[in-house]
Amino acid sequence: MIDKLKSLMPLSLVTLGLVFAVYFGYEQYQHKKHAQQQINELSSEIEHLYKSINDTNELVAQQEREKANLENQSIELQELLQNALKDDTCASSVIPSDVSNKLREHSNKIRLSENTE
Repeated sequence: MIDKLKSLMPLSLVTLGLVFAVYFGYEQYQHKKHAQQQINELSSEIEHLYKSINDTNELVAQQEREKANLENQSIELQELLQNALKDDTCASSVIPSDVSNKLREHSNKIRLSENTE
């Protein structure tokens, strides 16, 4: 009986080794599969972030162009007003500070009411 067990020992060790090899091989396969899935998810998230960054950059560039356009329009309007008023004697006359303060307060109230609407 002991001889029979001794003869089965190498076969059982080989079988045990094969079982462990298959088990560890399967574990490695599962680990690699999970890692690949995480890589795919992270790649997708990175692509989404790049798209968001590009969209944001385009929006900022558009706002900068609009701001520059508004600044140019403001400068043109100031030049038109200056040219229109340069020969006007009423425009160059001194206005009492109380009157100018009241006009300024009134215009500020109008601007505030326009902004709240």
